[in-house]
Order: sequence, then C-alpha cells, then structure tokens
Amino acid sequence: MEKTARKLAIVFTSQQEFQVQIAKGKLEENGITTYIVDGHIDATLGAPFSDSYKLEVDISNREKALKFLEHIK
Repeated sequence: MEKTARKLAIVFTSQQEFQVQIAKGKLEENGITTYIVDGHIDATLGAPFSDSYKLEVDISNREKALKFLEHIK
C-alpha cells in the first residue's frame, strides 16, 4: 500500500493556544479539517517549551481558510 504525503499550509499562528483553538473551531464548523502544531519546540533550558502554535490545513483549503479567518487576527 502506497502512502501519499499530505501537503499542509499554515493559516494562523499565535503564542496563545486558546486563540488557535478559536480559529480551529471556526474552520471546522465550516467543514475545513485543521491540525495544530507546536512551533519552535526548544529543550535548551532543560524542559521543552513552545513559543508559538500553528494552525495548518490541507493546501487545497488554504484560500478558503484564510477567508474565514480574516476577522480573527
């Protein structure tokens, strides 16, 4: 069975996870599947931390997602 790589596009970023969750909810209620990614994981201080969260969608839904998110930022 052959696996196909899913191409994703970042449509929203924030240092606050709750803002990304709001954007995620808005897109998913409009039928767009989303993925939240912790960006910039860093373990140099001994414990991993993230300084931003990214919301990604399939590349084919990028423009549609950006349109829905225009008023959130």
